[in-house]
Amino acid sequence: RVRRVYGIDAQVLAPPVSNNPELRQEPVSGLEPGFFLAIGRARGYKNIDLTCEAFCRLPGERLVVVGGLPDGDWPDRIMGLTGVPDAQLRWLYANCAATVAVAHEDFGLTPLEGNALGRPALCLRAGGYLDTMVEGVNGLYIEELTPEAVVTAVQRLQADPLDEAEIRRHVDRYSVRAFKGQLREIVGDVVAGSRPG
Repeated sequence: RVRRVYGIDAQVLAPPVSNNPELRQEPVSGLEPGFFLAIGRARGYKNIDLTCEAFCRLPGERLVVVGGLPDGDWPDRIMGLTGVPDAQLRWLYANCAATVAVAHEDFGLTPLEGNALGRPALCLRAGGYLDTMVEGVNGLYIEELTPEAVVTAVQRLQADPLDEAEIRRHVDRYSVRAFKGQLREIVGDVVAGSRPG
């Protein structure tokens, strides 16, 4: 986008993922592990309604939406949560089957936050997910913005689960340590005059 708007080839410094698996987690009362997790308020571009519609077609699966549910009559296995404390959010990430992200995001931090806790992501093949997702490594792509495509991605993940250790290795490139190193390098290059400032 910077190239298109300003005509400049700019290096992207991705924000760090700080979902440390050693930080305290607090279970959400009445919720058993193994649910799918979507993060985002029910507003248009997050496509939470589409995600909920998809899980209506997956009768054996549960969906938790942090940010609340869109208007509608959703089955009990599709649950909306609001005002979730950080310790419970970490527990949700650590205990989900996968995160589901179908918004058009420039970067998309939510799937990487789940990855930091070893959980795979199901992401729309668009936007920032094209930079952060490696198909079959830290998640699977949702090929189009339809409930059917979400259902297909869920079924593919269930048929061929991803390796938790490989997921964690992938997300390490977005760690706070990696971010600091990349930032030092960029600042050093600008100070040395080898990069436009």
